[in-house]
Parts: sequence; structure tokens; C-alpha cells
Amino acid sequence: MSLIFNVMFGTITAFIIERFQIIQGLHLYNTIGAPIVIYVASDLMQLYIYRQFISGISVALDEAALLDGCSYFGLFVKIIFPLLAPATATVCIIKAINIINDMYIPYLYMPKNKLRTLTTFLIELRQCPAGLLADSGGRHHYHYDPHHRPLCLFPEVHSGRGGSRSSKGIIQKKRLHFQA
Repeated sequence: MSLIFNVMFGTITAFIIERFQIIQGLHLYNTIGAPIVIYVASDLMQLYIYRQFISGISVALDEAALLDGCSYFGLFVKIIFPLLAPATATVCIIKAINIINDMYIPYLYMPKNKLRTLTTFLIELRQCPAGLLADSGGRHHYHYDPHHRPLCLFPEVHSGRGGSRSSKGIIQKKRLHFQA
């Protein structure tokens, strides 16, 4: 059993090192291009989704278009690609969820503070309770003050349930102000 784990984790580590060297060789390290290349080129599930969807498209459509004088490029652009809209939407939704939830690739390939994603920012903010995130020069980019919280993070203030009396009073005053 330990041999299986050694082979599995050894190959994963070798893959990560090789991919990092490729990204550095392409001069994409510390740029926004690194995650774009990785997300586009390294997902096999999108290939399976497109392959399964294309296998359901009838060959008769291709033959009819070619008989009508359509070129191969026109066949793809005018017939095949519009039929792939559901598969493309599925791939876009899955990719968007994966990209938003990913913290590994931004941490490894984009360590600059300017390139920080929302996920990496929130993780770093949580790890630093004072909320002072400093760069190498000691300047603070963000300051977290618990008294100045955005309302969107606290739904009880919006709904009027569970909040303090002052928040309910503020909401009622705003409603009266808008009605007048």
C-alpha cells in the first residue's frame, strides 16, 4: 500500500515541478498568463464534455453542409459551434467555479500582491487577524477595521432579523426616507 502512495505522490510532485519549470521557461511566472495557460490547457474534463456532445451531432448535418458548398471552416463556425452552446455553457460554469475556488495556482504562480485573487486575499486576511497586509517595503495595503464592515457581508442587517436595534432603526429610517 505504501508503494502505491509513494508512486502516486511522487508522480504528482514531479508533475508540479515540471509544470512550474514550463511556466518559468515561457516567462509566465508572476504574470496573469500563467493561470490562464494552466486553466485552459490542463483540464481533461472539458475535452470529455465536448467529445461526448460532438458524438451526438449527426454526421448528416456535415454532409448536407458540404454538399451545399460550405467550407470546413464555415461548417464549424455556422453549424457545429452553435450546436455546442450547451456544452460551452457547461464548461464555462464548471471552469468559473474551479477558478474562483482555487487558491493553489494563484499562490504558486502569482505571488505578487498586485496579482492577488479574491480567494488568496480572503485567506491572507483571515490568517492576519489585524488585517494589516504589508508588502516587502512595510507599507500596508489593506486595513481591516471591525467597525467598518460592508453591509453585504452581514445579511442580518439587511433583513432586519438578528441585528441590533440600531440596525433595525436605520433600516426603518431609510425606508421612511425613500417613501417621503
